[in-house]
Amino acid sequence: MEINSESVFRSLQVNGIDIFFQQAGNGPPLVFVDGGASDSRTWTPQLNALSDEFTIIAWGEPGAGRSSDVPDHFELNDYADCLAGFITQLEIMAKTDLNHVLPGIAVPMN
Repeated sequence: MEINSESVFRSLQVNGIDIFFQQAGNGPPLVFVDGGASDSRTWTPQLNALSDEFTIIAWGEPGAGRSSDVPDHFELNDYADCLAGFITQLEIMAKTDLNHVLPGIAVPMN
């Protein structure tokens, strides 16, 4: 599937790891969190379908896709810390509430 032409590919450094992500649209932020060694491209259909109503942010999990490899002994809590740092750097938390999610589920940020 082709990616929305208005999509922007960016990266942020969080806890020493470069996190690659896609961003598209304009509106309330909606963060998609991939899991299982996938990357932001997992969310291309949702990005294309929802970017007319939301600001879609599709993060690339550390160690997958274009994001940096993770160091030895990188654990689940390290992924959670990276995600929290990622959201903080995007300044989303100050504007919204974060709902409880499981890996691979969209994170509504309203």
